[in-house]
Amino acid sequence: VFGSTTFATATVLSVFMGGLALGSWLAGRKADQIQRPFLWYGILEGIIGVWALIAPFMFDAATPLYKIIWQYFHLSAVPFGILRYLVALCILLVPTTCMGATLPLLSKYVTDKLEDVGNKIGTLYAANTLGAVGGAALAGLSLLPALGLSRTTLVAAVINFLLVAAV
Repeated sequence: VFGSTTFATATVLSVFMGGLALGSWLAGRKADQIQRPFLWYGILEGIIGVWALIAPFMFDAATPLYKIIWQYFHLSAVPFGILRYLVALCILLVPTTCMGATLPLLSKYVTDKLEDVGNKIGTLYAANTLGAVGGAALAGLSLLPALGLSRTTLVAAVINFLLVAAV
């Protein structure tokens, strides 16, 4: 959507990391009050999967909006860049916030004794990080070149739906 510029990279990284932080903060504050954290984890994975399917259409729908704003308001590069950032934020904040919320919910689910917290959360965090690394490597190095963007996105959504079914 944004190309391969520094602005594009900064946009994706800041929105993604910001969403992860927001989701982790929100779920971390409420995790002890949630009765069925594993069920909520599954619900969030479902939302992430649905969003993976609809986000490309949202970005496509934003393109005419950009053109109209560019034609009628003649914004300079900085305000136009901020506008594009805000649109990306609106589209990506929901799934990235859900992603960030999954770890606190799973942490609550796997911990039942205070003395096990460090070991269980450390193991969960390591598995989560390795999964993210593996998924990024698989998508970027194998799936995208072999299947293209649309089918790779579909594979990611299906994985989310399989998680929902497993939960």
